[in-house]
Amino acid sequence: MAKRKGFGSGAKKQPPLSEWVRQAEAQLRQGQVIRCRQLCQQVLSQQGSLSGTAEEMAVAQAYALLGQIEQGCGHFPAAMLHYQQAILTCPPTAPASLIAEYHALLGRLLRQMGEKKQAQSLFEQALARDPDLLLARVGLADLLQAQGEFEVALEHYTLAWQGSQQEPDIPYQIGMCLWKQGQGSQAKGWFQQALSLQPDHSDARYMLAILGELPLPDKTPAAWVTRLFDEYAPRFEQHLLQKLNYQGPQALWNGILAVAEAQGSAPRFEQALDLGCGTGLVGSLVRPYVQRLWGVDLSGRMVEMARQKGLYDQLVQGDLLELLQRTPERYDLILAADVFIYWGDLAQVFPACGRVLTSGGLLAFTVEQGSLSGYALGSTSGRFVHSESYIRQQAERVGLDPVYHQDFTLRREGETGVPGAVWCLRQR
Repeated sequence: MAKRKGFGSGAKKQPPLSEWVRQAEAQLRQGQVIRCRQLCQQVLSQQGSLSGTAEEMAVAQAYALLGQIEQGCGHFPAAMLHYQQAILTCPPTAPASLIAEYHALLGRLLRQMGEKKQAQSLFEQALARDPDLLLARVGLADLLQAQGEFEVALEHYTLAWQGSQQEPDIPYQIGMCLWKQGQGSQAKGWFQQALSLQPDHSDARYMLAILGELPLPDKTPAAWVTRLFDEYAPRFEQHLLQKLNYQGPQALWNGILAVAEAQGSAPRFEQALDLGCGTGLVGSLVRPYVQRLWGVDLSGRMVEMARQKGLYDQLVQGDLLELLQRTPERYDLILAADVFIYWGDLAQVFPACGRVLTSGGLLAFTVEQGSLSGYALGSTSGRFVHSESYIRQQAERVGLDPVYHQDFTLRREGETGVPGAVWCLRQR
């Protein structure tokens, strides 16, 4: 048997590679990424002198850990290479569950990269090797749910639940599949099950509020919005514009043009802020009329897609209210197309907008129109609606004067139109 470098008479015996991997896994769980990487690289440095299946498995595990590190840092191509190496170097005699795990890890990454067909194939390969692998079962169910295949996704979530009844996200996702199929009454019990396992599960609380089981929240949880639009980003524009006939950005821009025309001037702005900028649908309309354009969005994938268009001078991934409350910048135009549908209570948002608006500056936004006074949460849409009286009340309270208001059909939902309204408020 070949001796490993550094071994021999008088040399200090090194620990087995599996021990280094065990330590690396522990370091990663504790968030010690640098130390985890160092340990993995130590393992890989011994590839030329492996002495058996256990050490070959340790090398594969080191590649998989490096893949998780790179994925967590957003370095997707590097992560993909590491996962592929884990699959290639894992010995045929390794447990099927281990090889399955590497396929599932690569599948999860590819799904995050938007490569859905390849991701689905990898999840299915993983489950063929280990039908009980939760990572693959839930990963495939998540993918199917995102594609609108709710019944098949429900079957996989149910199998996952049978295998592990301690994961709160599984009953939550079962509830989501039921709710999306119009089965709200059956969904309630699953959301309650998620809460019983994790009392601070904000998404489950939000869904129970939508279904009238808990008090009305002030806004949609940030994690809920982020997850929704990170998943939605690759098909966002095509789906909104082609399938839903989305009219929000154009209606918003028409309102701004109407205000400028009423003043007898061209629409020119020194600095604008696009709240919930998404992929830049509004930004593309206003860019020719703005000297400097800022955008902010919770979704990292939306921000990245907006950045690729080159429309914005400054892009921020984060919470719009935090930005409004902290920024030293001032704007003569603030835009918010289809943003306040995720903010019920505007009592903090309007003052924060007023804080950064210049005198005479405009706040232009759309809402889904509600028939009742105040604001409400749609039990089937999961979005907030606002009444005209509520908008006027909140605007008056902070010194914003309505200079334009127009009802319109915001988008198509099924066979019906979603009633919306565009507003332009001027800072006194």
